Formats: sequence, structure tokens, C-alpha cells
Amino acid sequence: MKKVLIFSLVVTVFMTSVLLPLRAINADGENEGLNNPNFQKGSQPFPSLTAEEERLEEEKLQRYREWLSKQPKIDIKNFDMPISNDDSSKEPSILSITEYGSLTIYYRVQETSYYCGPATAQVILNYDWGMIGSSNYYTQSYLANYMGTNSTDGTYVYRLKNALNELKNPNKNPTAYWIYTLLPSNETDAANYLYTYLQNDITYNTTKQALAFHTNTYPKYGYDAWGERYGLIGYYNPSNSYEYHSTGHYVTGYGYVLYSDGRHRVKYADSWNHDYGWENCLGYHELDARNMATCINGNAGYLIW
Repeated sequence: MKKVLIFSLVVTVFMTSVLLPLRAINADGENEGLNNPNFQKGSQPFPSLTAEEERLEEEKLQRYREWLSKQPKIDIKNFDMPISNDDSSKEPSILSITEYGSLTIYYRVQETSYYCGPATAQVILNYDWGMIGSSNYYTQSYLANYMGTNSTDGTYVYRLKNALNELKNPNKNPTAYWIYTLLPSNETDAANYLYTYLQNDITYNTTKQALAFHTNTYPKYGYDAWGERYGLIGYYNPSNSYEYHSTGHYVTGYGYVLYSDGRHRVKYADSWNHDYGWENCLGYHELDARNMATCINGNAGYLIW
């Protein structure tokens, strides 16, 4: 009986310390905000659009369709590449850049574990109002109150979208408008749409808008067709498949790049200033378009563009 009990204790300790997803603990509490694996996940409320909102959304979609119809077809790889145990096979095979677009944004550190929505809105609106460096047009607390942000549900997608439209600079471009979109479930299709939304808003659209990605920081274990492990930078241990942190999280999309080997990449800024033991999540990062699309689809599939 003693041997059985000892074995059970060893297994329990092993499961708790190694196999279970890691959680961060900070001043906001163990189960609040990004410390909670269920934070900002699940179903979203989407109130009916007003007639004016429907008109503005359709105008944006029509401009996007017209632009897209004139573009060459994007070819994001739709096949598996062999992955070896050699870590070098998982690194981007970066050659020369054949296409590039980026906005000059300034990332912000979210002020609480559940302020990723307000921090993302702050970054996007700062760009819209022409703020540079450390200057902010709106505080995160103001935006959190405006959007009804809380430590359990975070910020609803429709409220973040509404805040961007209602608090934008009305003198910058009258046609500027953000909408939320559900990505297709197929990874290749989702990556194609994601990449073209970035192209349209960042380079070809006169409004020049940054995007908000509603993601799952670690949607699943595995690698995309280019050999990049799924997940946002800093939320998993590259050397250990059992160490990761999966939660709902907003990040800011601000750029895209196409390399000469056909690899489509997405640039994003993360507001979470936390190190889970292998790398800090905060700052400017770059992921495969397929990877980011999977992170977005891992949390209901919504992005704001």
C-alpha cells in the first residue's frame, strides 16, 4: 500500500509540474486576466448593427473586394513540409524580401493582466491620432471603462471595434472604419484572408489602419507547413512541448512581409510584459501568416480590420 501511495504522489507531482499548462502569477491574482487559461475565450455577444453601421461596413467590404479583384492570386503553401528533430528546420528560411508593408506604431505595456484589449486599442488609436513615442491620446483606464473591460471576460470584440470607430481621429480620413470578420476554418484560406486584410489596410487603403487580432496564445501543439511551431512568441517553451500558456489575448497587427521563398509573414505587437520562463511576450514580433491565422481561429476566429 505504501508503494502505491508513493507512486501516486510521484505521478501527481509530475503531472502538476510538467504536463499541465503553466500559469503566470502577478499582482492581479492567479486566476485573473491572462493568468486564467479561460480568459477572453468562448462565445462573443454581437448586437445587431444599425443601418449606418451596415452601410459603412458594406462600403469597406466593397472597397476591399474591388482592390482584391485586381491583385494577383496569393499562393500560401498548402502542403506539409518534412520536420526533423533538428531545431534549424523550424527556423524561417529567410531569403530576400519581395513584398513588405508596415505601419510605424509604438507598442504599449498593458497595465493589468486583463488590459490587452485597452492596450491594443490604445496602440491603434495612437497611430490614428498621430501620437509618437510614449505619448498617448487615450489612457488605458479610459478605454477599459469605455469598452466595459473586466477581469473575467476581458474586452468583447464588438466593443473594441466600436471604440476604434467612435474614438478615431475624424479629420484623418472620413472613410476610415473598422469591422470585425470571422476567418474561414481552413488554415490556408484563413491565412490568405488575413494577409490580404493586412495588405489592404496597411498599404493599399488610404486610411492606413492597424488591426486587432483576437487570438489564442497557444492554440495547439504542432507545426505549420513552414515548420514554425503554433503559438505567439513567448507563450511556449521552444525546448519543451509540455510547457506553454494558452489564453485569450489581443495583439496589434501592423505589418506583413513576403520572402522570396514564398513565405508570408505577419508583424504584430504584444502588450503582455511577462516572461513565463523562456522568453518575454512583450514587443514586436513576426509569425507565419498560417500560424497567426491558427492562433486567431483558436479563439473563435475574429479579427478587427
